[in-house]
Amino acid sequence: MVGVIGTTPATGIIYTGHPGPLGSNLDINAVTIGSRVHLPVEVEGALLAIGDVHANMSDGEVSGTGVEINAEVTFTVDLEAGPVWPRVWIERPDAWVTTSYGPDLEGTVRSAVEDMVRMLEARLGLSREEAFLAFSAAGDARIGQCAFIPGIDLTAYATFPKLAQ
Repeated sequence: MVGVIGTTPATGIIYTGHPGPLGSNLDINAVTIGSRVHLPVEVEGALLAIGDVHANMSDGEVSGTGVEINAEVTFTVDLEAGPVWPRVWIERPDAWVTTSYGPDLEGTVRSAVEDMVRMLEARLGLSREEAFLAFSAAGDARIGQCAFIPGIDLTAYATFPKLAQ
């Protein structure tokens, strides 16, 4: 899986070790072969960064490292017009994935789930209550990384299986 994938902010500096709204150190197991990672773009050319590839990494990555490897990553970049999601989201062949980051686990998980509920409302035409019930029945809330490193935010993600249409 790819641990770091992100674009450059319009202002300021982002370090690849820090997750944020444009990606960077997500450390989310859903970023793997066949995934489509949707990143906001704030600057021309996006200045995409990719790295920190793992042969394996647990959900949680509490030590700050997984099984780090050298790797070649093959990818295609497409620019999509339309509304921008507030954070990185991922489309897998079998599921949608929303992501979040923050200093505390509860708030980070809550944000990832809230984004998934909004996605289910938009994609499936569900009411807010229906989307919460659907997520409770079939979705998963997971921890991306919660390394005990001062100053590095946690990441979390919510997954929901694509329904047969």
